[in-house]
Amino acid sequence: KRYVTVVSATCVLRAKASGTSAALAQVEPKVIGKVVECPAASDWCEIEVNGLKGWLQRKDLWGVYPNEVID
Repeated sequence: KRYVTVVSATCVLRAKASGTSAALAQVEPKVIGKVVECPAASDWCEIEVNGLKGWLQRKDLWGVYPNEVID
């Protein structure tokens, strides 16, 4: 199991790995989420927060390296 912390200002948890994808929730700084996956060559990671799965950009997370692959 791998966890991350949101480090940027309030950001939007998205349905897909895209800035134009549907918004699922707003995530506050210091929220902890479980990593589902971080695909190769992607700026996005799928995380789970309180049972809700969605995508956040890596730059908004502490706990994953820029090019790290987690699946």
